[in-house]
Amino acid sequence: MKVLPASGNGVARFADDWLAATVRPRSGRLSALLGPCVRVGREHPDLAETIRAFARHGFSLTDTGRALHIHPNTVRYRLDRWQQLTGFDVRTWAGLSASVAGLDLSDCLDV
Repeated sequence: MKVLPASGNGVARFADDWLAATVRPRSGRLSALLGPCVRVGREHPDLAETIRAFARHGFSLTDTGRALHIHPNTVRYRLDRWQQLTGFDVRTWAGLSASVAGLDLSDCLDV
Protein backbone atom coordinates (compact mmCIF):
# COMPACT_ATOMS: atom_id res chain seq x y z
CA MET A 1 0.00 0.00 0.00
CA LYS A 2 1.34 3.41 -0.98
CA VAL A 3 2.37 5.84 1.77
CA LEU A 4 2.41 9.48 0.79
CA PRO A 5 5.36 11.09 2.54
CA ALA A 6 4.86 14.26 4.51
CA SER A 7 8.10 15.57 3.01
CA GLY A 8 6.54 15.84 -0.44
CA ASN A 9 9.72 14.66 -2.16
CA GLY A 10 8.52 11.11 -2.92
CA VAL A 11 10.68 9.52 -0.24
CA ALA A 12 8.99 8.30 2.92
CA ARG A 13 10.93 7.96 6.16
CA PHE A 14 9.20 5.85 8.76
CA ALA A 15 10.42 8.19 11.50
CA ASP A 16 8.54 11.05 9.82
CA ASP A 17 5.50 9.22 8.45
CA TRP A 18 4.93 6.48 11.02
CA LEU A 19 1.41 7.55 11.92
CA ALA A 20 0.06 7.38 8.38
CA ALA A 21 2.07 4.23 7.65
CA THR A 22 0.69 2.35 10.64
CA VAL A 23 -2.89 3.60 10.35
CA ARG A 24 -3.28 3.29 6.56
CA PRO A 25 -3.92 -0.49 6.54
CA ARG A 26 -6.92 0.09 8.85
CA SER A 27 -8.11 3.25 7.12
CA GLY A 28 -11.45 1.72 6.12
CA ARG A 29 -12.38 1.29 9.76
CA LEU A 30 -11.49 4.90 10.54
CA SER A 31 -13.67 6.66 7.98
CA ALA A 32 -16.42 7.46 10.46
CA LEU A 33 -13.96 8.89 12.99
CA LEU A 34 -11.70 10.80 10.61
CA GLY A 35 -14.31 11.72 7.99
CA PRO A 36 -14.88 15.24 9.36
CA CYS A 37 -11.15 16.00 8.99
CA VAL A 38 -11.16 14.79 5.40
CA ARG A 39 -14.26 16.78 4.45
CA VAL A 40 -13.17 19.99 6.16
CA GLY A 41 -9.64 19.66 4.78
CA ARG A 42 -11.02 19.35 1.24
CA GLU A 43 -13.47 22.23 1.67
CA HIS A 44 -11.03 24.51 3.51
CA PRO A 45 -7.46 23.90 2.32
CA ASP A 46 -6.26 26.94 4.26
CA LEU A 47 -7.36 25.29 7.50
CA ALA A 48 -5.72 22.00 6.54
CA GLU A 49 -2.47 23.81 5.72
CA THR A 50 -2.60 25.56 9.10
CA ILE A 51 -3.15 22.29 10.99
CA ARG A 52 -0.17 20.65 9.28
CA ALA A 53 2.03 23.71 9.87
CA PHE A 54 0.96 23.89 13.53
CA ALA A 55 2.08 20.28 14.00
CA ARG A 56 5.37 20.85 12.14
CA HIS A 57 6.22 24.00 14.06
CA GLY A 58 5.99 22.68 17.59
CA PHE A 59 2.47 23.90 18.35
CA SER A 60 3.67 27.49 18.25
CA LEU A 61 1.20 30.07 16.97
CA THR A 62 4.05 32.47 16.24
CA ASP A 63 6.19 29.98 14.33
CA THR A 64 3.19 28.66 12.42
CA GLY A 65 2.16 32.19 11.47
CA ARG A 66 5.68 33.02 10.38
CA ALA A 67 5.87 29.89 8.21
CA LEU A 68 2.51 30.65 6.57
CA HIS A 69 3.08 34.42 6.39
CA ILE A 70 0.00 35.15 8.50
CA HIS A 71 -0.52 36.75 11.91
CA PRO A 72 -0.55 34.45 14.97
CA ASN A 73 -4.12 35.62 15.67
CA THR A 74 -5.10 34.27 12.26
CA VAL A 75 -3.51 30.95 13.20
CA ARG A 76 -5.53 30.93 16.43
CA TYR A 77 -8.72 31.72 14.50
CA ARG A 78 -8.06 28.88 12.04
CA LEU A 79 -7.37 26.39 14.84
CA ASP A 80 -10.61 27.43 16.53
CA ARG A 81 -12.50 27.19 13.24
CA TRP A 82 -11.08 23.69 12.64
CA GLN A 83 -12.36 22.66 16.05
CA GLN A 84 -15.81 24.10 15.32
CA LEU A 85 -16.04 22.27 12.00
CA THR A 86 -14.47 18.92 12.94
CA GLY A 87 -14.89 18.63 16.69
CA PHE A 88 -11.14 18.03 17.09
CA ASP A 89 -9.07 20.36 19.26
CA VAL A 90 -5.57 20.30 17.77
CA ARG A 91 -4.15 21.71 20.99
CA THR A 92 -4.53 18.18 22.45
CA TRP A 93 -2.66 15.04 21.40
CA ALA A 94 -5.90 13.21 20.56
CA GLY A 95 -7.22 16.08 18.46
CA LEU A 96 -3.97 16.76 16.67
CA SER A 97 -3.20 13.11 15.91
CA ALA A 98 -6.73 12.48 14.58
CA SER A 99 -6.59 15.65 12.50
CA VAL A 100 -3.18 14.90 10.99
CA ALA A 101 -4.13 11.26 10.36
CA GLY A 102 -7.35 12.34 8.65
CA LEU A 103 -5.52 14.83 6.45
CA ASP A 104 -2.71 12.39 5.62
CA LEU A 105 -5.13 9.57 4.81
CA SER A 106 -7.68 11.65 2.91
CA ASP A 107 -6.79 9.88 -0.35
CA CYS A 108 -7.85 6.47 0.95
CA LEU A 109 -10.72 7.23 3.33
CA ASP A 110 -14.22 6.61 2.04
CA VAL A 111 -16.13 9.76 3.00
